[in-house]
Amino acid sequence: MQIWDTAGQDRFRSITKNYYKGSHGIILMYDVTSLISFQNIKNWIFQIREIVDNKVCILLVGNKIDDKENIKVLTEQGQQLANDYDINFIETSAKNDINVAETFQIIANSIYTSFFESNDASNTGTPDKDIKLGESDNNKDKKKNDCCK
Repeated sequence: MQIWDTAGQDRFRSITKNYYKGSHGIILMYDVTSLISFQNIKNWIFQIREIVDNKVCILLVGNKIDDKENIKVLTEQGQQLANDYDINFIETSAKNDINVAETFQIIANSIYTSFFESNDASNTGTPDKDIKLGESDNNKDKKKNDCCK
């Protein structure tokens, strides 16, 4: 897996389009203590869907859940946005290592399921079917099945 962190700043917007092309999965992260960060997610999703095919897996991540006093975006708001766009959702704290590994497991499993267990796997090459990535049981209720259509 190759992971690119392009940051959400406008100055990187012109180069992010190049990273989207050929991607199988994209993690969109917002800061739960910043309403502007959350509001920008719709723009990023629009841009992604203009560039990549519909099969790309997108995972919405709300970060900084450890900063409880400053939370401006509720879990329900993040989940509703994810539901509106039919994408997976999880909340994390990079600072306290909450759901960080699970975030990458969710996106990796979604990509594997979408691209290698579908009927289109013959076009992309099928990995050894014994390779499966783990998923923590406490996050299964936070994600949707079949994120990638």
